[in-house]
Amino acid sequence: MVFTDVELRNAVRHLAFDMSHFRLYAGVHEGRTHQTGLCSQAITYSLLLHFRLLLHFFYGKPKGDDCCVDHFRVLPGFDVAFPSSNPPVWEKELRQHLNKRLAHFTATRWNENAPSMNYYASHFTHVLAQISAFERAVPGEVGNHFRTHMRDWENRYQK
Repeated sequence: MVFTDVELRNAVRHLAFDMSHFRLYAGVHEGRTHQTGLCSQAITYSLLLHFRLLLHFFYGKPKGDDCCVDHFRVLPGFDVAFPSSNPPVWEKELRQHLNKRLAHFTATRWNENAPSMNYYASHFTHVLAQISAFERAVPGEVGNHFRTHMRDWENRYQK
């Protein structure tokens, strides 16, 4: 599927939601010392869900109406500013864990030991860097639209 500029502007509104929330929750997770309870669990689940979505966005191959980073390569200069790269060696295994343990209800949940949160968290910095690089690379009106929505989401939680 090929997306028009209008569709990409619509896409970045939603992408900004996921990217800004991943940034927020990764920061909360990093700063957390001994939080427990329902709030901690909700933050962890949300963080991992955004993480999974972003891994697919940056490294997955789109199926149907999926939107991935490659759709933005039609924008002038994007490919130079955000060159294609192979997924990191850990990406496929990590995304499979998230699919089996978070996105789908599978027997893996009770038949195999779950990875520790450190297993996931050790890769947050990589995805945060990808977000920043994407943010700098998206040109023109699509980029302006994206950055506006990122600021809107980030400002919502700074009050």
